[in-house]
Amino acid sequence: MAQTTDIIDGRIMGIYNGANLIATITGCSLKISHAARDSANKDSGKWGHTLSGRVGWTMSGNGKFRFDATHGFAELFDLICGAGAALPTPATFLISTQNAGDIDYSGSGYLTDLQADYPDSADSTYSFTIKGDGALTKATH
Repeated sequence: MAQTTDIIDGRIMGIYNGANLIATITGCSLKISHAARDSANKDSGKWGHTLSGRVGWTMSGNGKFRFDATHGFAELFDLICGAGAALPTPATFLISTQNAGDIDYSGSGYLTDLQADYPDSADSTYSFTIKGDGALTKATH
């Protein structure tokens, strides 16, 4: 397929753990932040002074909860709980349309939040957050 043109339909975006699409997600997001630092001092007068700080990123998503999903809540549970390891280890994550010519964003990160919600008389859902560990890279798929 050629590069996606026009406004991206959110249904074609997904978050991948390695090569595996995280199952049954209904929404996903990518946030990049720059933690500028305030360097004002007594000599600055009334105006603040800002210097560059660190850049960070997170990916997050939410989806429908299914016990039989491949690469769903159970696999995310293993990532956050360490799957037998003493501590969780970082994994590679990718947010992508998987369409040739489109831009992919990927990096190593830790699953930092995982929540399941089981409401009365409604679909059970889950949500998760991945905190980047190092640089987020941009590449053409």
